[in-house]
Amino acid sequence: MTSLLQTGLNGRPHHQKSDFLSENGIHSVNVLQWLAQSPVASVKGFAGQCFHSKDEMDADDFGVTLIRHLNDVQSVTLVNGYRTGAPKYQLELTCSSGMIRCERKQLWVGINNTWEERPVEAGDDKAREWAAFLDCIETDGEPASPAREGRETVRIMEAVIESGRTGREVVFQ
Repeated sequence: MTSLLQTGLNGRPHHQKSDFLSENGIHSVNVLQWLAQSPVASVKGFAGQCFHSKDEMDADDFGVTLIRHLNDVQSVTLVNGYRTGAPKYQLELTCSSGMIRCERKQLWVGINNTWEERPVEAGDDKAREWAAFLDCIETDGEPASPAREGRETVRIMEAVIESGRTGREVVFQ
């Protein structure tokens, strides 16, 4: 499987880009950090261009991140972009008493061998983010996502890229 991902699923050489870091992968990892409420112990993952040639799409089209948190929660993010079909963004947390799975604007909780869909508040996320940001400026308040959280997310994503390069888990100290 590793060699397949390195050569690309389309048989062409794999083109490593950094767009996974700046696009959907980083957002997914940030959500997992928030849901797990625990620092990251280790990361194993891969981000790359597997389905499209560089001429077709100058960005990563596949990423998978496996995260082990210090509280023993295991989390997974999967981001796909295919030639045909729809993109896929999936997050999953495995906890000692159940599981959580998110896809786009859907949320499921898995307990006792049963998945139950839970309601998700829909709305203009960007408008809420900007309103909260402006409120922090006006009130000198603490943002919901402080800079240290962003730095940690970037550190995790850099570990994903390193893990994909070496094929090894990256353990944090």
